[in-house]
Amino acid sequence: GSVLARAQGFHAEGRLVATKSLLISYLKPHGAGVEAEPLWKLLDEVRYALGQRLESDGDPKGAMSEYLSIRSDSPLYGEAQKAVSELWMDSQQVKVAPERDGRAVADLLRQADRYFRRRQYLTPADANAYAIYRTVLSLDPGNTIAMTRISEMKSFYRDKAESFCQAGKAGKAKVYFQRYLLIDPNDRDIQMRAAKCEKLVRGSRTTAKPGSGKHQDVTDKTALRQERVKQLLEDSGVESNWMMKFLFEGKDEAGVDTATPR
Repeated sequence: GSVLARAQGFHAEGRLVATKSLLISYLKPHGAGVEAEPLWKLLDEVRYALGQRLESDGDPKGAMSEYLSIRSDSPLYGEAQKAVSELWMDSQQVKVAPERDGRAVADLLRQADRYFRRRQYLTPADANAYAIYRTVLSLDPGNTIAMTRISEMKSFYRDKAESFCQAGKAGKAKVYFQRYLLIDPNDRDIQMRAAKCEKLVRGSRTTAKPGSGKHQDVTDKTALRQERVKQLLEDSGVESNWMMKFLFEGKDEAGVDTATPR
């Protein structure tokens, strides 16, 4: 209660970085119980507020990093994904925005189709099909080619994610759900599937070791809860890190250079 009150005080004063540090330092050893949920909720709110502040300060990459750290089961997750998608598109718009002449749409479609055939759907940041199809739609909102191609990209990511789900590879599935959400961040069904995959991945990383006796069982369960909390805090940073590398450096979640989605 005192930590929550102190954190809320910092937050009210606009001391977002101090609030975030206080919450994380407390949650690492004490974040496993139900009583810690208000602290987790506040941490997501602080991360979202930090993202908004960094946007205003002209630091879109910093903002995206904060948004990507928000838990997938947070009420703010959908808004955070939408903000990431918009910031990412804004960062590319200058590179692909054409002069508004009669040939612009046709030229852009030819360029986008080349990237599409190579499966450069979302990367590299300055040479991908999705960004250019979005620019086409800004010039010609009813363009059926651009809308169809974007729909095909969404189907590709959704189908890949579902195939990994069926194969029991939740980590890979979440990667493709996350890429889908860059295109359609408002898809609530995909948000929920991504959240489910995240929980499965976290659970598989923290498995209790067999104990001996009741006291050992209690000890194991306590250690398991603490390990899950630690993993949750670490995963938010890892999640943010690999997504930023994917978007801006053309590297996948394993740090391997890639120009085509897998």
